[in-house]
Amino acid sequence: MYNEYCKSITIYFIPYFITYFFKNFDKILHIVLQIELLYIINNLYYRIVKVIYYHKFILNYKCFYGKYLIIRLVL
Repeated sequence: MYNEYCKSITIYFIPYFITYFFKNFDKILHIVLQIELLYIINNLYYRIVKVIYYHKFILNYKCFYGKYLIIRLVL
């Protein structure tokens, strides 16, 4: 039952997403580039700061901070 429901949703939404993707290609590309840039900045920041703080703390912070930034970008 659940599997059939998922299939029907994907069949219904795939054309919509394709048209949306081509109409807003520049916007999507811009967001993707921004996310990549943020990922690079986060990586550099992580490498610099991990010398000072504990490894685990920064990993947790980096994950949270990255998700927060991506959510902010999308909204």
